[in-house]
Amino acid sequence: MPPPPVPLPAAGSSHAVPSVESIPPSTSDLSLTFRIHPAVVGNIVAHYTRVNDQDADCGDNSSSGATAAQPQRIFGCVIGLQHRKKVEIYNSFELVVDPASGALDRALFEKKKKRYKNLFPNLNVKGWYSTGSHVQGTDMGIHMKLLDVDDSPVFLLLSPTINPSQMDLPITIYESDRRFINERPRLIFVRPKHTIEFVKKAMSTEAQSPNHLHVEETASTIIATMPPEEGEDANCKRCTFRRMLFETPSGFAMFGIDDKVFRHPEDIWACFTNLCDAKDVIFKIGSIKFENKSIVWNVNAGPGEDLGNFILQFCNRKGLIVQDLQLQQVIETKLRIECWFNEQIVPELTWGLNFVLHEFVSEEKEQYHLPLSKELEKKIKTYGFNVSERMINRDFIKMVGRLKYLEDTSDDLFKFLHYKFDHCFSGVGMSKTEYVTGISNLLKEPSGVMQYEMAVKQDIFRAIDSFWAAYTQIHNVRSCLRSMEAAAHLQKNGVMGFVKRLPWPAAFTFGCLIAMGVVQRKR
Repeated sequence: MPPPPVPLPAAGSSHAVPSVESIPPSTSDLSLTFRIHPAVVGNIVAHYTRVNDQDADCGDNSSSGATAAQPQRIFGCVIGLQHRKKVEIYNSFELVVDPASGALDRALFEKKKKRYKNLFPNLNVKGWYSTGSHVQGTDMGIHMKLLDVDDSPVFLLLSPTINPSQMDLPITIYESDRRFINERPRLIFVRPKHTIEFVKKAMSTEAQSPNHLHVEETASTIIATMPPEEGEDANCKRCTFRRMLFETPSGFAMFGIDDKVFRHPEDIWACFTNLCDAKDVIFKIGSIKFENKSIVWNVNAGPGEDLGNFILQFCNRKGLIVQDLQLQQVIETKLRIECWFNEQIVPELTWGLNFVLHEFVSEEKEQYHLPLSKELEKKIKTYGFNVSERMINRDFIKMVGRLKYLEDTSDDLFKFLHYKFDHCFSGVGMSKTEYVTGISNLLKEPSGVMQYEMAVKQDIFRAIDSFWAAYTQIHNVRSCLRSMEAAAHLQKNGVMGFVKRLPWPAAFTFGCLIAMGVVQRKR
């Protein structure tokens, strides 16, 4: 059993704490469970990747002490709760430390600690993290600087062989303990007996002791929110989705955007006309309020300290998407973060995010839809609707999005059936409905289904039923849109916007279609 605690020698006395090389870390008799949540893993991986990618871009790491064989060390704090022998690590933030001397930027630490305490009032600093193959001589000095915020901080030492594609980090956990060494009291690192659990999925809101996933702005700085992802690791989204810095009426927000959105730029608008679809491809990471945003684009002063820290906190290794070239220049020059802008894709993303902004950023109450995205405007004309932009409202846009979704679904089902039965109708010119009708007639014959396994038969019958359901809904949606178009033309003052009240047949049809769509998506 370890000896009882004894007073530490005063700082700067002749009994200074010896280096850890002379006193190797020992093992504690305590048994602890450390539960490390997804946000911590994502933050540390992003921190490590960004720092070492920046060093690689610079080509000169002498000032940081990093070499090709030994990546630059990173430093940060972990925050969480401890209940008896269980330590929950919920989040983290970065520290500025001189790797050579171990000097800590205390002012920055206090500023970040206060900010996170405002955001997460139930959480406390539980320790710190760094990278390295072993404990180094300056680590105890850093550790001692945190004794005033926690009487028993933990030290998470991460292997420098971090693989950003793997979300389980190679971690060794240390605590400090007071021991008599050569008849003198010393503070040394010990490895407690412990179990490390990586929380793979976000817990339900009811199960969270600190409500750290739903933090609203109470002052005037950063809202650091990580919404719970249903059935999916929220941390995976943090690392695989691209980041976009998005200007909002009250400031800026950081969004994660799925890579699949970029595959078909002409269809980006359709990802945002239905809220369920939007939540599949984007998620809000955080937001920050700004009263005077003019400084952000200033070549000399931009993007400003607060926004700069906000970007650095949430930016990962993929190019940060920005909304214009001037902002790209400011961020790349001042923060040395690679940015990405595309004249076709970014305006489409901007329209889509504005369309659903009030659903993701609680401070933004206004609902936007004008001006239309260029690709949405093209699609409306392709469908043959003659409605001016000023006469279009959000319901009309949602219906157009629904029509496209049904057409895409119908096309996918037809491709599946065509693949299965092409040998039966090869060389025969048939419309889609004639083709599916022919398949239905063929399957009525006993020989028509004998060649297929039962599971395949079920897929075929299900595809046929779904095709006809989509075909019927396409007809209904078009009828509803025509009714809305006719009502718009009957409006005496077209510049005042779309009709305030839909004709009851159109409204009834629209409601039924939305209900059927929800049921179909759940299936």
